[in-house]
Amino acid sequence: MAEIEESLLDKKLNSYSSELKDFQAENELTVEITLNEYRNLVEEKAISEYKVKKAEDNKYTRDEENRKLKQENKELEMKLFEYRKQYGELAKPSEDEIEEG
Repeated sequence: MAEIEESLLDKKLNSYSSELKDFQAENELTVEITLNEYRNLVEEKAISEYKVKKAEDNKYTRDEENRKLKQENKELEMKLFEYRKQYGELAKPSEDEIEEG
């Protein structure tokens, strides 16, 4: 029995990924919280996980929109390049044309 306890204690204290957190080892430092504090922690964790998930969902929408805008920008640049190749550079408007516009 002592071997089992020692094995469990070694796993708990020497492993960051161990799920053996449901017992208190001898001389282990623990913290006590009230039920209300525990409920607040659980609520805050749930809210933060929801916000992260919502942000991740919006990320895919934004990425898709950015991809479409980049494609549209590239197409417009190609049209402008073709225009310049065919007609030359655009003439800059005079100050009178800017005031009328």
